[in-house]
Amino acid sequence: MIAAVLLGLAMPAPLPGAVQSAEVTELRATTARVLARPEQATPWEMAQASQALWSEGRRLQAAFWFYVFQQRSRAHADVDTGGDGAAAVRASLNAALGEEINPWLGSDVAAWREVATRAMSFEAKLPIGPAPAGVSAAAWRAAVAKARADYRAGYEATLGKADPAEIEGTRRENGLPVGPLDQPGPALPAEWR
Repeated sequence: MIAAVLLGLAMPAPLPGAVQSAEVTELRATTARVLARPEQATPWEMAQASQALWSEGRRLQAAFWFYVFQQRSRAHADVDTGGDGAAAVRASLNAALGEEINPWLGSDVAAWREVATRAMSFEAKLPIGPAPAGVSAAAWRAAVAKARADYRAGYEATLGKADPAEIEGTRRENGLPVGPLDQPGPALPAEWR
């Protein structure tokens, strides 16, 4: 059921309270594991944590984990030669989570840059994790290094070098909010860098 929520699939009617409660409990447990041991979390669990944090009103933290997920999942998508496994899941999660997070975080360009750079730095310090099935350890290391470099280059080419006034002007033209973050929730912990 959680995967269906993350992927934006049609959901069946909720089952009795105990089952629905079990789903919420599972999502909270996943989030707690990600926050306590991010080096052991999969990118998909990081996306779940982002979703849970957002729903709890911890928007700034949700945005951080969304960007960690984006960078962390990129190598998985890149080695998905069929495009219907990790690449498809990543694209769906990017669309579902990014639709909420990016317009919100983009209202404050300085905060957007800080969250993105901290997420990239944090993710780069995590161990690369095991290679997906069918990918050699050497190929996986190369894929992760390339994904990290490409993600950073994409950031630098867009948000990193962009003129904040230009971003704000474009947002205003498109009817998007500009200014301090609306209800960001708790600050990012100091160790999330």
